Amino acid sequence: MVKVELNLEPHNLKEAIENAIAGAIRKNHRRIIVISGKGGEKICARIIIEYAKVLYNFRTKIKGLYITEDYYGDFLKRYSEFEDIINKENPPYLELSRGKYKKSKDYMGKTYDFLVLDMYKSLTPDDLGRIIGTVRGGGLIFFLVEDFENFENITTTFHEHLLTPPYELKDVKKIFEKRFKRKLLEYEGILIYDTEKGIIKDVPPEEKDVIFPERKRIILPDKTRFSERIYRVCYTQDQVEALKLLESVLDKNKAIVLIADRGRGKSAVLGLAISALTEILLDKKGKYDIGITSPSIDNIETLFEFLELGLKKLGIEFKKVSRRKFIIKNKIFIEYREPADIVDKRYDFLFVDEAAGISITILYDYLKRYKRLVFSSTVHGYEGAGRSFSVRFLKHLKEKTSFDVLEYKMREPIRYNDGDPVERWLFDTLLLDAEPAPIDENDIKLISDKRAKFYKVPLEKWFEKEEDKLRQFVGIYILAHYQNRPNDVAMIADAPHHDGFSLELESNKVVTAIQIAYEGGIPEETINRMLKDYKPKGNIIPDVVAKHFREKEFPKLKGLRIVRIATHPEVQGRGLGSLALRGLSEWCKKNKYNWIGSGFGATEELVNFWQRNGFVVVHISPEKNRVSGEYSVIVLKPLDQKTEEIVKKLNYEFRWRFLNQITDVFFDLTPELIWQLLQTPYEFEPHFRPLLTELQLKRAKVYFSGPMTYEAAADIVRALANYYFMYTKSDRPALTREEELLLISKIYLAWSMRKTARYFGLRLGETRRRIKKGAKKIYKWIKELYR
Repeated sequence: MVKVELNLEPHNLKEAIENAIAGAIRKNHRRIIVISGKGGEKICARIIIEYAKVLYNFRTKIKGLYITEDYYGDFLKRYSEFEDIINKENPPYLELSRGKYKKSKDYMGKTYDFLVLDMYKSLTPDDLGRIIGTVRGGGLIFFLVEDFENFENITTTFHEHLLTPPYELKDVKKIFEKRFKRKLLEYEGILIYDTEKGIIKDVPPEEKDVIFPERKRIILPDKTRFSERIYRVCYTQDQVEALKLLESVLDKNKAIVLIADRGRGKSAVLGLAISALTEILLDKKGKYDIGITSPSIDNIETLFEFLELGLKKLGIEFKKVSRRKFIIKNKIFIEYREPADIVDKRYDFLFVDEAAGISITILYDYLKRYKRLVFSSTVHGYEGAGRSFSVRFLKHLKEKTSFDVLEYKMREPIRYNDGDPVERWLFDTLLLDAEPAPIDENDIKLISDKRAKFYKVPLEKWFEKEEDKLRQFVGIYILAHYQNRPNDVAMIADAPHHDGFSLELESNKVVTAIQIAYEGGIPEETINRMLKDYKPKGNIIPDVVAKHFREKEFPKLKGLRIVRIATHPEVQGRGLGSLALRGLSEWCKKNKYNWIGSGFGATEELVNFWQRNGFVVVHISPEKNRVSGEYSVIVLKPLDQKTEEIVKKLNYEFRWRFLNQITDVFFDLTPELIWQLLQTPYEFEPHFRPLLTELQLKRAKVYFSGPMTYEAAADIVRALANYYFMYTKSDRPALTREEELLLISKIYLAWSMRKTARYFGLRLGETRRRIKKGAKKIYKWIKELYR
């Protein structure tokens, strides 16, 4: 047992810091110490020297990390003064590192005893969440701020990154900062000290005689398939139980699911499981491929670290080919690939970490392709929306596949004990644990009767006084979206060009949430620069239209880009999203906006949703998103006649360009999605006549009335299809949807006849017959144009 007694002045600060350190060590929790005012870095350094002396009784090395925005100016001055005091004392057991906020991903997986955050000009929620997670139980986290009492007026680099023309720093709303300050005052375990005014907020008194509480004793299973040496690496009982469950990956048709809040050690246990699996596979015949994926290679740093550790514990030699690939005895190959790339591979085992951050469409593809699967997902954390994964994907996995699903939720934190006040503060402040309101029978009736109101969110009121509404609003995104970050909350709170809209039932429950960005209204001088490759911040849709269509009028118009729209997952498919979009259209017309637009990963279902609500497709990106595996699409809804004329022109150009790019660029789309993208509310007559020569017309007559094969008439059918798909007036021939899909598959996707037949479940001869039948309808109609 050690007595916490520090050599600090003044006395009230000494007493408060002793209580903070004693509480942290006794409970294996963390504490936050906010130091406000001039010279705060010097006081921080003296506290750390005294703290390290206490901690040295329990640890041989005390590691700390000092984070600044930059390495120059005032940041450098404060760090230098801090470092001078540390170096003057120079305790050999104290190891200090320095880093930058923008490198926050680099610190994930590392562990520190104390953390100093220079927050004079820094408050980026994503970085804060990542870095604070590196501090272990018994640790101290210092916030250095210029003036806590005026903290809500801070201007940060995050604000600078938010700005888009014509907004300036004075336009930033700073709502998030007010809430951040309030939360620091609300939670226990947070000490706030001002160098001139003294203690602003204290921590509860603690007994000063301390010892670290022992971790719960780990009990290993009696019988295991994985080596006991691997089980002994586990730090918590949770990890042991998860590892035991992961043994089932050896059995076919198993899908294992690990769910956890952030910091529970699930990535580590995946790495250990792969190392244990490797040992077993080495004794089996043949070669084995083990695939690993996650939204980003940064997410699996810990997994590979523990894979390497596990292999070493087992005495297995391995060759580390790269950051993402291991080869063991030329028999077992372990590699990381990006989510979309996994679909085209064929692994014996597939491990999917942070599955919540991957498009559910891709996850469904994994289910079709693999027989031995492991999924892990963060429930609450910066990584993604874990609940979306658990609500939507797991339901499909359990109810609509033949997999035997084994599920385990890891609860015990690795770095600190349960009940850590800093974790509770962080989750609340960054809204990582936000949940939408529960839906009951009365709400269902209200939805059926469309008894709901649509309104612009009073953001300041929600962030300050109506937290329940705010948590419902953000909670819908956490449940419904596969990508959700703390920065998104700060952006809607602070960015001058972002706003929120809500559809709320009469029961006061938010059921649809919309986040928008104001775009457009760009002066001609800037537009001319955009045409020469200048990219203005924000203004995503005007920029795409200007660059891809050389269109100068559209960027001058004012519009709203829908950044995110989500409906409560329990009541999706009941028309609430469409009701909200109607409400938004009315609001925009009333406020003299010219258009509403959005960009999203194209799926047949989503494109259809936007088209049903009066939006038309004007652009598709030529490259897939590496995480979602989808092509991004931009849709527009014009709100006045002038804008509609421009959007109509854009839609025609898009359809013609797209039709000519499918074979070369979009060959991996489904026929159904291509068909959906080609739908339009406008009546078009093509800018060309059917391009058939005299000889082609003669051959067409033989093909449609005689024995000529499709292969001999493919050029004719393509020319007919080009004209047909670009002609959208009501007098064109009525092909069935299947006939159109067959033409898309054969002509534009260039599928073989056999592949086309297999895809549509038809016999080969029947496929040929139906393609000819559809093309013949177009030919009969077009013949009239040549008379």
